[in-house]
Amino acid sequence: MKEKAKQRVWDYINRIKPETLEKGSYDLDNGDFLKVVEYQTKNPDEYLFEKHEKFIDGFYMIDGIEKVLTTKQGKLVKEYSPEKEASFFTAEEYNEEIIKKGDLMILVPEVLHCPCLDYEKTTTVKKAIFKISIENVK
Repeated sequence: MKEKAKQRVWDYINRIKPETLEKGSYDLDNGDFLKVVEYQTKNPDEYLFEKHEKFIDGFYMIDGIEKVLTTKQGKLVKEYSPEKEASFFTAEEYNEEIIKKGDLMILVPEVLHCPCLDYEKTTTVKKAIFKISIENVK
């Protein structure tokens, strides 16, 4: 599933060139969509881990650098919300990953993740968030 999603995201990246897009949401194929966002990274204490059920996240860093925490276990603190397509967790143990300009990170539903975090200092990031329907990569 992860490899199929990764290939699907790279196909989108090569076809639509997200670095040329303005901030906003864009419909893609068969229920997939893209959000181009720009924000200031945050301190890890300000965020919870999120888990999706219907979509795989593909983070493509257009500009900037951020830390993403990942884990497979956490303590549920907010039940699944269909509107946010996420449930939220805290976690004591996790991995730290850094994504920078040009990097792609694929996050499957079983991975809890906490993105948008400062790496060494607060910085401005522009990121393409590809939401790939699980149905498209089975």
